[in-house]
Order: sequence, then C-alpha cells, then structure tokens
Amino acid sequence: MDPNAQVKLQIVQQANVVSSSENEPLLNYIHRSNIPPSFYKLMRIMVMNELELSNYLNCTDASLLDFVGYRNEITMLNTVNALLQARLIAIRNFSLNCSNLTPWQKYAMMYRQGQENLLTIVLAKIEQEKSKVLRHMTSITEPAPVAPFLGIVNPEYFNQQNMEKEPESNGVVMLDSVVITLNQLLQRNPRFKKTIDQLFEDIEEEQDIVMMLALIEERSKGAESKWNVFFERTSDISKYQGADNEEAIEELQELYDSLFPAFTEAFPDTFDPAVYSFKALFWAEHILNNYSLNNPMGIVPI
Repeated sequence: MDPNAQVKLQIVQQANVVSSSENEPLLNYIHRSNIPPSFYKLMRIMVMNELELSNYLNCTDASLLDFVGYRNEITMLNTVNALLQARLIAIRNFSLNCSNLTPWQKYAMMYRQGQENLLTIVLAKIEQEKSKVLRHMTSITEPAPVAPFLGIVNPEYFNQQNMEKEPESNGVVMLDSVVITLNQLLQRNPRFKKTIDQLFEDIEEEQDIVMMLALIEERSKGAESKWNVFFERTSDISKYQGADNEEAIEELQELYDSLFPAFTEAFPDTFDPAVYSFKALFWAEHILNNYSLNNPMGIVPI
C-alpha cells in the first residue's frame, strides 16, 4: 500500500482530474486510437515522490498536471508500460484448448484476442511517448532556474519547452545519454572507482551508498563537472533539515558514522573529510530520493 495514497487521491479530487466515471475517480478507459489525457494526469500523480507531492499538494488546476517534470514523466511512462506489459503477459501465458468451445467460451476468446491487440497497440504508443520525451531532453542545455525542476515551480521555463511539439531531433535517444548513471560517474573518476572496487565486494548490492559517494565525488570537481549547474542549483537543502525529517536524519547520521572516518583513514587521498562531510551525504541522499529513476537507477539532472 502506498503510504501517500490518500494524499494523491486528494490531489486527484481537488484538481478535478476527469475520470470515465462520476463514481470512480481513478477509472479511465484506454482505446486503441486514444489514451485519454486524464489517464496520464492520474498516473503522474500516482508516481509522485515526496518532493513532487509537497509541491503539488495544493494543486487545484488540472492543467498543471499536463507535465510535472522530466523525472516524473519518465517514471510515469515506465510505470504504465510495466502495468500493461504485466497484463499482456498474463493474457499470452493463458492457454486453452480451442476445440469444442462453447459459444460463451468463443466470445471470451474473441474478447481476449481484442485485449491482446489493444495492449500491443497501446504499448507501442507509450514507447513513442517516451522516445519523444527523451528527444526533448537532449535539446536542453541546463536545468530550470529553480530546484526542484517542476512545472509548478518553473512555469515559464517549462511553457517554453512546449512538450506537445515534436522535437527537432528524430533519432533514437538512449536513456543513459540524458541521465546520470553510476557507471558514468565511476568511469569519469578512475581513482575513485579503484577505491570503490576495493571497498565494496558487490557494488550492485550497495548501489545506493556508492551512488551517493560518487555524486559527492563528482560535485567536488566544481566547474569541471558536466553537471555542475545541476549540482549548484540543488545545493540548498536547508529547508529539508527540519524537525519533520528528524528520524531520517538520525538514520543517515548512523550510516555516515559507519563509513567515516574509517574510509578517510583507509584512503585519505580519495576521501577528503572536507568534501565527504555529513552535509554532503545529506545532499546526496536528497538527490537520490528526489531526482532518481529506478530500474535502471539514474539521476535526472533537468
């Protein structure tokens, strides 16, 4: 159960996100020729993380849900894709002896075939939408002026993006080219990578911790980092250090104490205590929690 389910439903209702039924605010019908905009709006709310929710909590205008942010949009499309894929696999994995079918079984088979065809068409549309979003992202030279990079926070910036318009680029764009991946960070910092390889037997298992350390390492480069603007615009995290986050801060402090000063003592040339402070780890965790994608992990820097 999503712990924020009630809050998300509240946004759906107060923003008057239209559904296909007056009695079912979450009901939407998808057609082979049309995926209703209301469905996309609903799903953008459903995949909101804590930071996005806090900014859209008082949203009463459904048009503000036409686009929330690039992280949200990719997550929304990935989630819809996964849900429809699961449904399609369930249909295809069901086998039935088609000889001597009763009339109602024949009708049921016709319905199933129609559902399979519908899902195949809709999944292709979802992939087209994701490709369009990735192509838009390649044209962006720097993130929005104010973090978090959300439409409700930076309306003028995102209005100029005109997400409805087809991007000028029509080539294939890979996700890795528009996000920050752990592999990219490690490859850009060979000495850091060598140290990490010695500290962690299974990097994939400790991916979150390694990603946070790698973000701190890359940020320490300053203007030499290709993501310096992103790092600078997300540097002010003072408002997230309040009493509401006291328990999370205590847990992070325990993690920090388990890593430092031990790492610094073992690899002083890599882990400068002035760089790898608790404040830096708090910032890195904030980035990981609020600007990241899952499966595969990647940070969306715009």
